[in-house]
Amino acid sequence: SSSNYLRRMTGTSNHTVLLPDATTLTSGKVYLIRNETTSSTITVNSYGGTLVQSLPAGKTGRYICIDTRNHFISSNCYYMCFI
Repeated sequence: SSSNYLRRMTGTSNHTVLLPDATTLTSGKVYLIRNETTSSTITVNSYGGTLVQSLPAGKTGRYICIDTRNHFISSNCYYMCFI
């Protein structure tokens, strides 16, 4: 997929991000979503609309395509704060 590797979300309102269709990717493709909002949560959904993660303000989620059929994984251990 030609989607951006890094997506920065800013502002004061909640956002929803839809991850790309995994069938168009290769295994191991990584996306970073950085929540730079002041206090809002970003809802990160799979291409099919299933919740992958609610990403709190000030955090970055790392999402890895592990199965090109339709699966993404995310883990709290991938949270990092950018200053």
